Amino acid sequence: MTSGNEKLTRISIDDLDAFADTKPFAPQHDYDAYNAVIAKTLQTKTEPSFDEKFQRYADYYDTLMQTRRQLATCTDEARIKQKRKKIQLHTRLVQIYRTLDDARDGE
Repeated sequence: MTSGNEKLTRISIDDLDAFADTKPFAPQHDYDAYNAVIAKTLQTKTEPSFDEKFQRYADYYDTLMQTRRQLATCTDEARIKQKRKKIQLHTRLVQIYRTLDDARDGE
């Protein structure tokens, strides 16, 4: 909605192209300066030794395992109980088969 004093004008495609050429939509970055800083950083940076890498990954692993233990949910506990029951059943079946083998062999 416009007031009586304002005029509506049509914008042509040529006007939009001219506007786009004068005002870029995205800021222009100086990638040469960025690449120079990265190259300088890579030159001064030393590669960590194997022991440092191993210690770093061991720390990551310890942190991950501690977090998993802290976040153990009731579903994890239920899964553990289910595995225990399965192992108990398997052990019981092995005992039954051994008893049947002994009976068959006459022992």
